[in-house]
Amino acid sequence: MLEVKVDSDVQTTEEKQNAYAEQLSHIAEQMAIRNRQRKRIWKTIGIAFAVIIVSKDEYTILKKESLLFDYEFLKVLTDEYHSMKKKNMVVAIPCTVLFIIGLLTLAITVRGIIPWTHYHSLVFLGLSVGLFGFVYSAGTMETYEVLVHNEKYSNSFWFKVKRKAKLKIDKW
Repeated sequence: MLEVKVDSDVQTTEEKQNAYAEQLSHIAEQMAIRNRQRKRIWKTIGIAFAVIIVSKDEYTILKKESLLFDYEFLKVLTDEYHSMKKKNMVVAIPCTVLFIIGLLTLAITVRGIIPWTHYHSLVFLGLSVGLFGFVYSAGTMETYEVLVHNEKYSNSFWFKVKRKAKLKIDKW
């Protein structure tokens, strides 16, 4: 009778070990999937960051030397800049808020506070619209700012540092 219990105990121990091994393999598989997803996400973020930083210098003359404008043209350009700045701020602020709300929603969802639903596609839509609106309005404002305040821009410390760095990179 003792032998039967020992055999059944051994079987249950082996079954437990097999169950643990199966659970561990399932956990390892989930972690591998999660790591692949994280690598993909970081690659995407890195590529997006590289695209943002490495920009085409279509208007390199604006950033190399100060431009000379007629006083009347500069006045019209300045008025247009202030008008565009107001319009773009109306776009940039809500888009930034939309983007931040989307990031917070994703962070809360990833932590498990809110479960994933089919409504999260709207969160991704909000993220993309927010990012697009902010980048578009910031780019437009920067372009007008470089045109209007070109003298100030070309005399700034960072402009001179960037110019020297670009010259060294071009010579290298």
